[in-house]
Amino acid sequence: MNPFLYWHNAYLLILGLQLICIFHAFKTGRRDMIYLLIFLPGIGSLLYIVLEILPEINRGEFFRNLQRYIFPKSLLRDLERKLSISDTVTNRLLLAEAYGDQKQYDKAIALVKSCLGDLYANDPGILMLLARLQFHGGLYAESIATFESAFASKK
Repeated sequence: MNPFLYWHNAYLLILGLQLICIFHAFKTGRRDMIYLLIFLPGIGSLLYIVLEILPEINRGEFFRNLQRYIFPKSLLRDLERKLSISDTVTNRLLLAEAYGDQKQYDKAIALVKSCLGDLYANDPGILMLLARLQFHGGLYAESIATFESAFASKK
């Protein structure tokens, strides 16, 4: 019996696991781990799973991140449903951030502006979010004015 008979299949498994780990490291911003994965294919992949993916699974972030990559619009639908059930400032801001992640800045800016009511008119957190969304949306002059008003409200 040849001990290297199934080596080719095992190597393909290790290569597939390595590519999945590299893709995960690239998407989650852990680019320093890519060197470990490239230069130590089998051991590097196992270390990456133990050090990075398993803690994510234990914290409950892995499946949420996986859902965000596979179904990017599902988070928007969920937050829109939550907002229709309970129209609160928190739900509006969460939906505005999700719109910002999807580069739908007009909708996000409109939602954040609707949060700036009587009680939250000078809230620095809401103003900073509005300024950031205005900046990403290309409204630079409005963004600067909003940043200045946010800094003025902190004093």
